[in-house]
Amino acid sequence: MPHVNNGGVRISYRVHGNGEPLVLIHGWSCEGRYWDELGYLGELSTRFRVVLPDLRGHGESDTPADRDFSDAAFASDIVAVLDELSIDSAHLFGYSLGGWVVFELAASFSLRVRRAIVGGAHPYDEDLSALRAFSPNDIVKMWEALESPLSQNSMKRLAAAEQRTLADIANDRVDQTARLRPLKVPWLMISGTEDWRFEEMKRFAADTDDCEFVSIDGTDHIQTWMRSDRVSPLLQEFLSHE
Repeated sequence: MPHVNNGGVRISYRVHGNGEPLVLIHGWSCEGRYWDELGYLGELSTRFRVVLPDLRGHGESDTPADRDFSDAAFASDIVAVLDELSIDSAHLFGYSLGGWVVFELAASFSLRVRRAIVGGAHPYDEDLSALRAFSPNDIVKMWEALESPLSQNSMKRLAAAEQRTLADIANDRVDQTARLRPLKVPWLMISGTEDWRFEEMKRFAADTDDCEFVSIDGTDHIQTWMRSDRVSPLLQEFLSHE
């Protein structure tokens, strides 16, 4: 699996397809491979050059010795991958934690962002103490209860994750809206109507120029990401805009 060294932290990634570059950034406790297992890669890779990074502390990427899991650190890892692939700018789609990374990339590296898509995340304050209490086995049981299409290999890798690392990654969120609203970046926000972040995502879209908001009826936070049959067409339509 290819990787890039970002200041001593090895960041692994995969690349599939050809066309305009599209970076898919996974959520907390997940891996880049999930995008394929959830059904996104097959269709998107026929149109885009899809880049699937493993965020630091996830998958086959390193856990940094200094335990830096800030949004700035995650964003620097994505930029390092783009530089390694000689990609000046790319479309971005981040889900949950990946969405916060997209916010940071847009705020700090706006010239590297073509169009920005965020699912299951908003840029307001949020207390994540409940998330920090989840063990890897708790997360495995959640995916099993949802009858997810994740492979047995992915479930085993998740069960073997280090709880301390997962807790360290789940930092409480700090409001970033002042950094984001002045940006000239086209946004698409996607949320399930049963996601606890639904109203805040809708509020951000209403208060931000050039920001579309689309809801997926009857799905919660994880179920929305699992519905690639609903979400992938939304991505493709949004990315086809001039």
